[in-house]
Amino acid sequence: MKRAYVGWILLVLFAIFGMSATCITFPDGYEGTVPPGTQASTARTPARATGPAPSQEEMTAYNAEVHRAAIARNMIIEFEGYALLPSEWQAAENLFNQASDQSDISTSQSTRDSTSRYARSADAFENLERATLTRYYENMEAELLRARNAAIAAGAMQYAPDLLAQSDFVLNSAGWKYGYGDYSGAQDDARTALAMYNALTVWLGAYTARQEVVHLAEDLAPEVFFRADIVFASSMNSWNAGNYAAAQDNARFAHSMYYAIGVGIDAYISREY
Repeated sequence: MKRAYVGWILLVLFAIFGMSATCITFPDGYEGTVPPGTQASTARTPARATGPAPSQEEMTAYNAEVHRAAIARNMIIEFEGYALLPSEWQAAENLFNQASDQSDISTSQSTRDSTSRYARSADAFENLERATLTRYYENMEAELLRARNAAIAAGAMQYAPDLLAQSDFVLNSAGWKYGYGDYSGAQDDARTALAMYNALTVWLGAYTARQEVVHLAEDLAPEVFFRADIVFASSMNSWNAGNYAAAQDNARFAHSMYYAIGVGIDAYISREY
């Protein structure tokens, strides 16, 4: 009889708390909105100069500067430097647009002039690239530190030292890659480490909630408790598969179930005693 009563309470609580999971994912980088200053130019194409054709060396120098500007610009966009340092981005972008609008490789002199304009834009982008990477990783470092501290405060060192060590390894990998100049690889690892710390914090919350009810739930609400344990176990399965967003999602769902079980048990105890 007491199991039926607790089970009825839990059904009501599940309806109230709404056991629906919300998937949390981490973005994989910049997509969508075009950065400011990248609109197609409306400048009129200048009249072509007359004179000797450019040499192979002059064309090589021209292409090298175009490539240098494009590489630095793409890196800035990848790390959202246009949002981190908008005025610097606009200044560099203006130089790039000017170089593009006035590009003329019809003669030796016009090619050298065009090369100089692209060189100025490349210099500006490379300076901005360095500033962008510094600002981006300063922000990411602060966010990672907060996430790691939250996991430790939730009991990671005591209850899940192996999971904390896995997260720290990925974090260290990000640092190594950054030091070797693999900035995209460092970005990927930093985002993964952040997802791991966040999932670990939520998982530890579910673990703590389970420990608070396990001594009574196995007797008073075994069926519901078993279902909660299945969800909790699926969180670790997702972690082991490298799907940290799903691990966090399932852990949050399990936490809600354990909490509802605890509320139901408290209601039963209050009624009976």
